[in-house]
Amino acid sequence: MKQRGPAGEWDDRNRLYSLKYNLDHSGGHSGNVTRQTAYNDMCYLCEKYAPLEGLGKYDSEKDPSVTGASIQVHT
Repeated sequence: MKQRGPAGEWDDRNRLYSLKYNLDHSGGHSGNVTRQTAYNDMCYLCEKYAPLEGLGKYDSEKDPSVTGASIQVHT
C-alpha cells in the first residue's frame, strides 16, 4: 500500500523537480529524448493532480522510471 502525504509523493516530487533540468537540457539539444521525457512527466503530474480535458496523455511506455530504460544524453 502506498503511503499518503510527503513520503508517499516522493517520486512525484522527483518528477516535478527534474522538469527544469530536462526542459533546459532539451532546449539546447534539439531532437533529444529529454524533451519527450519532460512532456510525459508533465502529463503524468497533470493527470494525477490537475486533470483537465484537452491535455496530452501520460504514456507509461515512454517513462524511464517504469521501463527502466536509461536516457542517452548526447553532448
